[in-house]
Amino acid sequence: MSQNNSKVYFNAVIKSVNSASSEADIRTGIVEKLIAYIGYKEEDIEQEKKSDIAATKIDFSLNETKKLPSIFIEVKAANKPIMESFNRYDSVLYGDQISQYIRENPGRYRFGIISNGRTISVYRNYFGKAVQVFRETTIDEKSISKVFSDVKSLVTKSRKREPLILAVFNNKGGVGKTSISYYLSKTLAEKYKKKVLVMDFDPLQGDLTRLIGLPQEQYLPLIEWITKGKKELIARIKSSGKKGIFPRSNNLHCVYADTDENYKQYTKQSASITKIRDYSKKIRNVLKVGFDEQASYDFVIIDSPPGWWFYSMLANAISDLVIMPVSTTGESSWRNALRYLKSYLPDLKNDLNNRIENGPQPLPFLFNQVLKRNINEDSKLYGYSNAHSFLDKEIQRLENKNESRILKNMLFHYEKAASGSKVEDHPFLDYDNLIQSVDIGVKEKVSFNAKMAERLSAVCEFYFPELK
Repeated sequence: MSQNNSKVYFNAVIKSVNSASSEADIRTGIVEKLIAYIGYKEEDIEQEKKSDIAATKIDFSLNETKKLPSIFIEVKAANKPIMESFNRYDSVLYGDQISQYIRENPGRYRFGIISNGRTISVYRNYFGKAVQVFRETTIDEKSISKVFSDVKSLVTKSRKREPLILAVFNNKGGVGKTSISYYLSKTLAEKYKKKVLVMDFDPLQGDLTRLIGLPQEQYLPLIEWITKGKKELIARIKSSGKKGIFPRSNNLHCVYADTDENYKQYTKQSASITKIRDYSKKIRNVLKVGFDEQASYDFVIIDSPPGWWFYSMLANAISDLVIMPVSTTGESSWRNALRYLKSYLPDLKNDLNNRIENGPQPLPFLFNQVLKRNINEDSKLYGYSNAHSFLDKEIQRLENKNESRILKNMLFHYEKAASGSKVEDHPFLDYDNLIQSVDIGVKEKVSFNAKMAERLSAVCEFYFPELK
């Protein structure tokens, strides 16, 4: 790599590559110039570095310095698109490769960048999970200076402790969203010692608020968080004499939804996309940056209401990732999940076009077997088979319409069972089925909390490998 110089002559850079440029051309013509522009020096850079636990090679490995984070960069030839669009989805063709690098180098890199010289995407490492924080952006003579500046700003101004915002959502009710939100928060806070903020976004029911046992009269309700920016929220805390966050424990803090006194305030909120854009921008800023010394979290978990209306849309708009609980006992929760993935989510992403990120990204489904405790094991197994059969049929139907690649690779993270394999071999069955965990706990006289924690620990470590 030639001597670094942070001064970049953008016209010369963009003219050095074209649609036929090779990977080597992109490395020298674009990527090395970007590395220099960000501020890395020769001694900070390793090329063709092997990953920590595999033989995979990383094109550029940029070491952490006093001012700059650690980054890896994957380079592609100009004729290899890094994204594809189909049916309103942008599917990340190399997303699995970026995720693999982050999994293979636990704790090593804070960002991953992929570029073919004509487009670029940036991912942030959240506990071993790659989250797209700068969507694919075209690099041309009009945009190159802004792209370089935006990428530099993103990585140089990043805070080491910036929370990952998760929404627990399915537009079908009764699939365990509130229980999962609460126990997932407790597991992250108690077992993994992460600082967690859990928020009740269901003001019509407020089940999470009741489950937590929050003394509401002492704290500001959710409506204050949603409608106010950082300065307004701080002023409201001072003027009301109330606190903004309820410390359930040292690591688990809560924001409650007031179902009584402020009911009319909540229901007055319209589902206009203008309000959702405005409120999501305000609250994301408060959650990501924090408004006092307490509000620096590792995770923010949002318990979303069922249906597709103002508060569920807002919860999704705020979030980086979405956990979708589904029941294996019937098709209703799957059909609702598919409707969300195929219609609601793409529409919301299009409406959130003012955000630089790619919008909320769905995680693999979380199986939650909602069964009565006296159900027998054969019936539970039938529930798995029913879900398996439904997915297979749905994917076959999508294959006939040439839609399966997007839904299988980007959204389902699901592969049909290999020939001869059993239902129990489905990968999700190892870390799902929270209610069955309770059944086993009752049957074997194991404590409810201990069994729930065991299952949810597996969920946490699957989604976020660095927690292992």
